[in-house]
Amino acid sequence: MIELPFENKKYDFVTASMAIHNIKPKQNRYKALDEATRVLKTEGLLIILDTGNHKKEYLSYLIALGYRIKYAKTYGIIGWWTGPWMSSYAIIAEKNYDMIEKGYLIIWFNKSFFPSKIRTF
Repeated sequence: MIELPFENKKYDFVTASMAIHNIKPKQNRYKALDEATRVLKTEGLLIILDTGNHKKEYLSYLIALGYRIKYAKTYGIIGWWTGPWMSSYAIIAEKNYDMIEKGYLIIWFNKSFFPSKIRTF
């Protein structure tokens, strides 16, 4: 996942299901997200289903890469993975480098997903 054997901007969708949390250390998880970004077409969708405590980490990193978060939900009791101590979640993010290339980034999302220090428009 940190070194995908695919061409740049080749796919409309990239998915990762119950996998990224297994990558250690955190910097390698970021490499996996970078690789997903590299092979994803502009305006393509990255779909992450995962477990563990990395949801905010992934969301922050994806926003920094220029993604628009379309969906981010933790599933609570219906998404337990091995028990109540480990829930699962889904993130659907749209790659959009056009905003970054133009020199600005507007983030549209539900404020409840993120810490209050992140500025929303």
